Amino acid sequence: MAVPAIRTGRGAGAAAGTTVFGVWSSAFALGVLFHEWQTGAPAVSVHGVAAIAAIAVLLRPTSVLRMLVVLALLAVEFVIDLPNPWNHTTVAGVVGGAVVLWWIGYAVCSPGAARRPDQFLQRIAPFLRTAFIVTWYFAAFAKLNDGFLDTTLTCAMWILDAVPLVSVPDALRPLVIVGTIALELSIPTLLLFRRTRAIAVIAGFAFHLLSSIAGHTAFSGLAWCFYLLFLPAAAVAGAAGLVRRAVGPEMRQCVLRAIRSPLTWVALATCWMLAAGALQMLPELTAWRIKRWLPTLGYTLWMMLWAVLLLRLRRYWLVLTPSGALLRVRQPLFLAVLALIVLSAVSPYIGLKTKYSFTMYSNLHTEPGRWNHLVVPEAVRVFDAQQGMVRFLRIGDPAMEDQVTAQGGHSVVLLDARRLAASYPDAAVTYELDGEVRTADRIADDPVLGRPVSPLVRLLGGFRQVPAVDSCQH
Repeated sequence: MAVPAIRTGRGAGAAAGTTVFGVWSSAFALGVLFHEWQTGAPAVSVHGVAAIAAIAVLLRPTSVLRMLVVLALLAVEFVIDLPNPWNHTTVAGVVGGAVVLWWIGYAVCSPGAARRPDQFLQRIAPFLRTAFIVTWYFAAFAKLNDGFLDTTLTCAMWILDAVPLVSVPDALRPLVIVGTIALELSIPTLLLFRRTRAIAVIAGFAFHLLSSIAGHTAFSGLAWCFYLLFLPAAAVAGAAGLVRRAVGPEMRQCVLRAIRSPLTWVALATCWMLAAGALQMLPELTAWRIKRWLPTLGYTLWMMLWAVLLLRLRRYWLVLTPSGALLRVRQPLFLAVLALIVLSAVSPYIGLKTKYSFTMYSNLHTEPGRWNHLVVPEAVRVFDAQQGMVRFLRIGDPAMEDQVTAQGGHSVVLLDARRLAASYPDAAVTYELDGEVRTADRIADDPVLGRPVSPLVRLLGGFRQVPAVDSCQH
């Protein structure tokens, strides 16, 4: 099968841009489906609606409006999940919400251009690329701590141990740890420079495939669409051309007729809802296996398809891509959102929240008395949101006890304990605060736990559990 030629010219450029948008939006929609299935969210929820919207995008991937609906729903999902969202959905929700708000203003000023897929992607791509690189750097930076370098505690080994048939000898564990940090620092660095972007895409391809096999398809599925933004448009458009040629004109016409029918979307959405609902009723272990392995299988097949396509198109994607415009973010709204992403990422170090700060599987601790980062000194902590360690010993309210049991008996920072206790003002508890055992017949009357928590802390103040000894956690 011959590699399709890429036409040039203004009209051909717009057509290629539309094709690139369609490929990118399809990859994004698949990532949403991988995420929603693996997290096992109820079908009747914003998560289920986001999945149904993603199916609509797959049926018409060049629709800007359909893509905006998915981005808006991810933003809503992020807000609903606060203060405990996933790290990857933090990125998707924050940038998605920003893109939707920006597009509204763009549509008012340029209504015609706003609905053009090529124009839409051209304007948001630098923001998406920059947010992706920033996220990568902070995730790698968080791993520069004593816990991650400890061969008996490191999350690097915990993740590799989850890969079937993989066993790392003890002698190679230090090499795996150093290699993990080096790889996670290298990928965003290589993406910065046009001469090394192809290497970054190859490294990212291998990293996320391994991550998916280890059980993290929800993260890897969404990540791949960001890598596509760093490939030359000719390579992405050429991949779509290869698929069209492989399918053939007759089959393509049958597929087009099917996906243009609203009944197709209704049928697929119904199947998703029924499958997601059935997943909720299965035994826990069975449901876990389905959530764990079905997305992994789908993602592996998806990546294998891309491996074949990119090998066929190496003459396009191994060429140098344009440099300056790829990361040139000019819109004030996007710059402000990037600043918020950075603020969220540095929050653990300055004494604010510790969740959804891109510290996933990093072994990082920044609580007083537990600080373990090797580069950032503890002196940078200027806020006291992480002060005080609380461990509940006895709880009189069964509902509250279920909440605490889910924490595995670990300690939580005092502010997080207050937030939890605020929902159970009449409960009687015995708890330990910084080693001192205290008893409250009624939480609302306790001078420590009963202090009010501001709405801002309730919404944004996510804190990771604090185990008695260092261990790997998300």
